[in-house]
Amino acid sequence: MNRTLGVLLLALVAVLFASAPAAGQEPTSGWLDRNFSGEPPADLLVSEHGTLRWTGVLGDRRFRGACGVAVAPDGAWVARPAGRGVRLWDRSSGREIRALSLHSHLVLALAVSPDGRWIASGGIADGIQIADATTGEMLRTLTGITGSILDLAFSPDGSRILSASRDAEIRVWDTRAGTLLHTLRHEGGVLTAAAFSPDGRRIASLGRGVHIWNAATGALIASSADRAGNVLEFLPGGESLLVGTGSSVVLHDASTGAELRSLYRHDERVSALAVSPTGGWFASGSEDGSVWLARMTGGALETRVLACHEGEVSSLAFAPDGRWFVSCGEDGGARFWNVATALQNPPRVEPCRGAFGVAAPSDRRWVASGHAGGEIHVWDPKSGDLRRTLRGHTRVIRGLAASPDGSWLASASEDRTVVVWDAMSWSRKFSLEGHTKIVWTVAVDPEGRWIASGSEDRTIRLWDARTGALIRTLDAHERGVRDLAFSPSGEWLVSASDDRTLKVWELETGREIRTLNGHDDLVSTVDVSRDGNWIVSGDSGGSLRLWEAATGTAVRSLQRLPGACPRYPIWAARFSPDGKWIAAGIEWEQALAVWDTATGDLVDVIRVDGRPVSLVFSEGEIWVGCADSTVCWYRHVP
Repeated sequence: MNRTLGVLLLALVAVLFASAPAAGQEPTSGWLDRNFSGEPPADLLVSEHGTLRWTGVLGDRRFRGACGVAVAPDGAWVARPAGRGVRLWDRSSGREIRALSLHSHLVLALAVSPDGRWIASGGIADGIQIADATTGEMLRTLTGITGSILDLAFSPDGSRILSASRDAEIRVWDTRAGTLLHTLRHEGGVLTAAAFSPDGRRIASLGRGVHIWNAATGALIASSADRAGNVLEFLPGGESLLVGTGSSVVLHDASTGAELRSLYRHDERVSALAVSPTGGWFASGSEDGSVWLARMTGGALETRVLACHEGEVSSLAFAPDGRWFVSCGEDGGARFWNVATALQNPPRVEPCRGAFGVAAPSDRRWVASGHAGGEIHVWDPKSGDLRRTLRGHTRVIRGLAASPDGSWLASASEDRTVVVWDAMSWSRKFSLEGHTKIVWTVAVDPEGRWIASGSEDRTIRLWDARTGALIRTLDAHERGVRDLAFSPSGEWLVSASDDRTLKVWELETGREIRTLNGHDDLVSTVDVSRDGNWIVSGDSGGSLRLWEAATGTAVRSLQRLPGACPRYPIWAARFSPDGKWIAAGIEWEQALAVWDTATGDLVDVIRVDGRPVSLVFSEGEIWVGCADSTVCWYRHVP
């Protein structure tokens, strides 16, 4: 199943498949059946929106946004979107069979009819195109859809096709005649996926809860007001549904839509699901790049973590005989997995990739990004070249901070340490140890005298930046400390915590000055304006608040993105150097948003290729670290 994609900014590239073993040949070793990798793109398409312009990507510049992989009924070929069209690849050789040019805009979803004769595709515009899979001839166009098409599915007998679109409507069409049979409105304003039941008698739709519909009449049978979901699939027999909800794979009752139990969790949001037609196996993929294979036997759950794509897993599909499945990712790769061989290997435990921290000195001589494997990448911001990779942490990098003069860099990690790096030699200067749990964040005061670190152990530790000596420990939050920000004068520090509060601290004494209350969810990010007058904070429920620093008074809540999910997490929010703007990365919307500080008005929204989890706002530029391990930058265009 497919997912909501950011559509304004996408790097498009034709994905070429490498040679592969002959049909039916088993892999010689390991459990990866075949790995077809994408080539780097020939160019990047640049879009402008409002006052900001996308100017580049640091990192792997492969195809992003591939979704909706489909397998022929006989397993002979695989289809997937490719820019404005669809490409068919021979399963045995990996060679391209044909390319179908069907649309004038990006293709986001596709489906193959049960007999393999037709391919349906849809995306940002142009409606649904139905083409002959053998000749590539366009047969008919289904129109009248007002929002981007997020999902497509044929009924089991191929007589009907449904579309799920961003206007929160499911449309059911007669495949041969092209006539619209039903329009089903998924209440709540959010719709992410839809599917026919295995017998074709019901339709399940997913958004703000699960809705079950009568496929023949279009009547609503049942609805569940559970948590918002991303992707869904019916299990064989049609009695149960698998739903990707946040980072969890959850089992639902297919008659009522009610949630039964959570099966397992990825590290990040579940972005793809597929179910084997012949057995109990199912597969899930995540924004963290991981691919899981699982099944339930007599109530017991068996799982295998197979590997990581270098970026989000955008789609999954099983072969008709259930012996293999294909995973497609934003890294441009299509990986074919042999189910039997995958079970002979132990679960994979390495973390997948993600740029969870970004830092740059004021002169932007370099940009650093921290990644899930414990590595730090140092980039040349002018050329986009990777200068060097720093290795010293053993687990995920969660935060980075640069000294004001750019002479050193501090990194915070899940390995419970902070490491300080010399920016001339890029060697380790010293490690700061003492936290007993994950270190979520690190900050440097404006004069480069102090380093502050915040941890899941609920403490803030203040260190001497020259020697690494511990100055003091602040212990006042009831839960973990997520983010820290120094005042411009360096006299006070503000902390954001999972306990839903912010606290302001006097640094010379370690005294708590005040507590800021008002968030309803864990406070994930905080920043202080350069003049020291304002504090901005964001939480995991999508609330962004502006505070008067001198008094701790809440001034306003900033305007939400129009049409966005009501509870999108905000993991990073920062003031511009002049304090006029506030920028934030909006996770589920894959967007970078900018507000006017004085009025609280939303002035700009740009769709980002990956899921934004960290950012730096420097003079005229915004640097965004995404969960797919890329770093994008945006330049102000007057």
